[in-house]
Amino acid sequence: MTDVPEYLYHYTNLDTLALILKNKTIRFNSLKNMDDAEEVITGNSPYLGKYCFVSSWTSDEENIPIWNLYTRGMQGVRIRLKTYPFKKHKASLFYYNDGEEFDTYCPEELLKHDRIYVYPTIPFLRKVEYTDDDSKIFPSLITRLEKNASKSIHIEANFNDINRYKRKKWDFLSEWRYSLVLFPHNENGSLVFDLTERGEDLPFWNYDVSIDEGALETIEIMTGPKMTPGDKVLLQCLVEKYCPTATIVESKLKIN
Repeated sequence: MTDVPEYLYHYTNLDTLALILKNKTIRFNSLKNMDDAEEVITGNSPYLGKYCFVSSWTSDEENIPIWNLYTRGMQGVRIRLKTYPFKKHKASLFYYNDGEEFDTYCPEELLKHDRIYVYPTIPFLRKVEYTDDDSKIFPSLITRLEKNASKSIHIEANFNDINRYKRKKWDFLSEWRYSLVLFPHNENGSLVFDLTERGEDLPFWNYDVSIDEGALETIEIMTGPKMTPGDKVLLQCLVEKYCPTATIVESKLKIN
């Protein structure tokens, strides 16, 4: 795998930062909620990618297009956290690797959820690769799919290429992604995909994953190039209340 940076960066708005600091979580969103509408599409279905939940970061320390895209006119913040800032623990799944114990960042409540299977072989963190090869952008993930009379599904698939490629026009993001692949099942343990645009087969389409307290203590928060003086005061109040060990720094960009 590509060498993992020591730190990764996430650009967001002040109100979202408030929730991150207060709840000590990072939100993972379904690919169906991404700004790049192609991401949810696979070679098997226009909506299969919705079962992949991601948190997008960058290795680029300061990036004008990203400030513009994700921080409401450069008035938000850029946070820096050590790579893999989430809580790590040991777990086992009866359907994975003969039930052998393994290390994971996936929240325990998801692993124990009575309507969700976690697909554990997808790399939890990897660098996005940029290409214009449609066979990579829209990978065929399912090699066999059978539905019986009760609408249960038998599937043979490899999801390792999901969430892996984006078109070259997005390469300015220098993106790294944490990801979780979650599949719905019924009370009998059978997969119950709804591969339609408005499928409601999962109980949620975003999920908040806890940050390790030690990692959060070392967070660095950069103020946007156009952040207002009032928002800087609000930021200072947020840090004092929820994360007093955080470091606040100013953007090096000077933009009118």
